[in-house]
Amino acid sequence: MTPLPLTFTTSDFQHEQIARTESHALYRRWKYPTKVHFEVIEIGKFQEKIMFDKKVEAHEFYPGAPAFGKSGWTFPTLELAQARYDELTKPFVKKVIKKKLSVD
Repeated sequence: MTPLPLTFTTSDFQHEQIARTESHALYRRWKYPTKVHFEVIEIGKFQEKIMFDKKVEAHEFYPGAPAFGKSGWTFPTLELAQARYDELTKPFVKKVIKKKLSVD
């Protein structure tokens, strides 16, 4: 599977990966020389398939604009983005609720 690039340009914005796990990534995004912000994303995964008689290789993808709010979030500071990234990537802690059973 082709991974997301560490840096890329789209819609005149530069993107630079700051952190990443298997399922999430944190990018710095800017339009030179200003407008710096940060994006936390859930990494999309596209499985290999044949489309229009052409083979499309398996690859990761950055969520598009309509997905933001669901699988992508924009923040004005690195600190806010890092907090969201940490929240999404911390190990899942399973909570066990013990219920008292009564026997009649």
